[in-house]
Amino acid sequence: MSHTLEEKCRQLILQRKFEQCQKEIETAMAEMPHCAIPHNLMGILMETESNHILAMNHFRAAYALDPTYIPARYNMELYGQMYRTGKYAYTEEDCPVENDKLMEKSYTIIAGCGRLGASIAGKLSEQKKDVMIIDCDKTAFRKLPLSFGGLTLAASVTDLERLKVAEIDRATLFLAVTDDDCTNICAAQIAKEVFHIKKVITRIYDEERIPLVTGMGIDTICLTKLSEKEISDYI
Repeated sequence: MSHTLEEKCRQLILQRKFEQCQKEIETAMAEMPHCAIPHNLMGILMETESNHILAMNHFRAAYALDPTYIPARYNMELYGQMYRTGKYAYTEEDCPVENDKLMEKSYTIIAGCGRLGASIAGKLSEQKKDVMIIDCDKTAFRKLPLSFGGLTLAASVTDLERLKVAEIDRATLFLAVTDDDCTNICAAQIAKEVFHIKKVITRIYDEERIPLVTGMGIDTICLTKLSEKEISDYI
């Protein structure tokens, strides 16, 4: 995909034509409901307008749609800091070179092989990333694309010994995306507090639980924050 939309939004934001920029992004979202780029751009726009919470929701939505999309991860980490240094990442060219190197060395563990987990695993595999997906039901792995080249493990996502088998200690990212909030929170806590994984993201259905989870230093994906079309792709 060309950078036409990104550059157009960059210029509109620089010119402070926020309303026009929002319309451009919303049109792109309607036309490309499963693309990460419009959500990343909306996050930048919201951050520019000092709407930090909504901005982070869009960066997370972009990351959920495509964990290999570097600008979304970069912006999410940049604006998750109390004192940010750096500029918005509209495209991969805006991200520091070190960020690309980090992505190349990444190892992602995905807890839960539902539609969302299988989709993320498939995208990571397409990008030749190192990925392991875990589910207690081995038949769930049938949801993975035929081209999936990562690893699978039939086990409870909260079983410490089985997580060690998955080499969780070398994971750079842990995603808890089962269909149960309690399981996701527990798995995320284990990854964060027991194995000290730096980047942990969990899917949450109940929005009231989000403050509790974010207070643990865990990022959240709340499907009620995504569009209806995006939600239908996950459930």
